[in-house]
Amino acid sequence: MGQTCYYPNGKEAASLQPCNATSPIANCCKDSDICLKNGLCFSPGLNSVVRRGCTDQTWNSTSCANVCLTTEFHSIDIVLTPCGEYGSFCCGQDKDARACCDSNSTEQVGTGEPNTSSPPPAASTPSGTNTIPTTTATACPDNGSLHANSNAWKPAPIAVTAVLGSALLAGMVFFWWKNREWETNTRMWQERVRDSDDRRRVGEDDIKALQNEIKTLQARPPSPPME
Repeated sequence: MGQTCYYPNGKEAASLQPCNATSPIANCCKDSDICLKNGLCFSPGLNSVVRRGCTDQTWNSTSCANVCLTTEFHSIDIVLTPCGEYGSFCCGQDKDARACCDSNSTEQVGTGEPNTSSPPPAASTPSGTNTIPTTTATACPDNGSLHANSNAWKPAPIAVTAVLGSALLAGMVFFWWKNREWETNTRMWQERVRDSDDRRRVGEDDIKALQNEIKTLQARPPSPPME
């Protein structure tokens, strides 16, 4: 008989599977999720990090993701909303989560690299080499926020790649546009300078021609007086 997954309030989470079926205590995710070593899950479908379940019904084990444990979150899967600071998240996706981000009240959790496999299907033989988290996760504060520093949890590679890829593309488009604008302005300035130089050369040539004509007239002998 397989292990049973539970939510933080001790309620059975029937739709979840243990990330490591050979371990006495393990975090639980959905079949399609990527298990993270900090006890959280990355959902490709939601493109988000989610706190789901654990095989420890008391949730006292460090293998469980002890975040987002307040009454409003303790009986459900809860998506984590990324905040402005890298690695900083708040529990939920509503206005309260956004207010949590703005309040900058955060809590640290353990490292979050992905395990080597997703949760095994409910009736299959366990496979892969999922690793039990070794860091201690701290409880989520009342406002439901959590934070990662340089040695703490980092978003799953898929999410990071998507965000960095979008930022890189936006940066490339911006700098391409600015470069085109600079080239256009430079070309217009060069054309104005060239036109100004041409007009100046025409004016100088006219003056020189007039001066030469005056010199020629001055060099001619005076005409004899008319009788």
